Amino acid sequence: MRIIVLATKPLDVRSGDALRFVNVAQHLRPAHRFELLCFSKPGQVLDSQSAAVFERASLVPCPSEVERSWPARLSSALSPGHFMPRSEDMRRAIARVLAAEPCDLIFDIGGLMLQNLPPSATSPPVVVDSIDEPGITLDRALRRAQWHERPRLWRTKWLYGRVNGLISARVQANVYSSDIDAAYYARRFPRSRVESIPNGVDVEHYCPGASPPDPNLIAFEGNMGFAPNVDAARHLATEIMPLLWRSRPSVRLQLIGRDPAAEVRALASERVEVTGTVADVREQMRRASVFVCPMRMGAGIKNKVLQALALGLPIVATSESTGGLEVVDGEHALIADDPASFAAAVTRLLESAELRAKLGSNSRRLAVTKYTWKIQALRFEQLFRSVAVTR
Repeated sequence: MRIIVLATKPLDVRSGDALRFVNVAQHLRPAHRFELLCFSKPGQVLDSQSAAVFERASLVPCPSEVERSWPARLSSALSPGHFMPRSEDMRRAIARVLAAEPCDLIFDIGGLMLQNLPPSATSPPVVVDSIDEPGITLDRALRRAQWHERPRLWRTKWLYGRVNGLISARVQANVYSSDIDAAYYARRFPRSRVESIPNGVDVEHYCPGASPPDPNLIAFEGNMGFAPNVDAARHLATEIMPLLWRSRPSVRLQLIGRDPAAEVRALASERVEVTGTVADVREQMRRASVFVCPMRMGAGIKNKVLQALALGLPIVATSESTGGLEVVDGEHALIADDPASFAAAVTRLLESAELRAKLGSNSRRLAVTKYTWKIQALRFEQLFRSVAVTR
């Protein structure tokens, strides 16, 4: 199949949407051919791993706000176009690619490129990979937001609801990374086709290490400039760790990940290390006796948890962190949602080598049997073929 891939920015596997597509595409080539069209700001390019999966890639300059009148900018702020970049240059580029050679499918990463497509009657079938449902992220943020933050969050949720309406009306299938996110969309658009295909993990790359971990080290990993991770890091360092330190004052916390926000950098102390970018995240994670994921915001499947499962790490996580995964409390991880329970679960793991070994072995087995990229790629291939046939 020839598949045209659309994205709002050049792909970079450090971000979850690109990581998901690139790993799936690697398993689907050469049976399928991929061509990318995406918007790009000055200096933005594809990383080498992303570029390798495409036969061709066309980077179109992002539409500039400066070139638009203020009434147009105001109108955009109150419409789905606020999140959906559109330009005549992109529309012409897509039209040229479609005219050059027959295309079997258009695959929109994120679902925000639809306004650049030709009319549905003249377009190949379209599949959107929404991955995460913004409505879930915003609902969770609203539960903890202060009163002055709520109007902005409600407006954003309303706009994303309108984006979903456009997706429902235009595409043949909308894909999410978890059943929870897919069900959220399906409740509002029951006649639309929605699929749940989890993220995967490279179980050969993320494998258990040989060296024993530090018995007094726990770790949390992620992009530390991403708001849900920032919230989790602050919650961990200021509300959970003080409870843990009452009984285990020698325990240290490592916050691993690139681009730490000022709020995360401010957490650094003698017992809290903020690493910033590291050469090999696997080595950092393997050093910890317990991997923790205290996320309260965000949606979809957490790649950090998949990686920890594949590494065979003992895990303590919130329900939000494991949503969409077949993780069973007490079998693959310990699940705790309030600070006291979370600290107690970490203590329990630190004090039991037997429990750490059990959870680590079970988590590795779960990753290998359920969450390899090959498994997810086969599910995408089945979807692509069913959409192309029924068009």
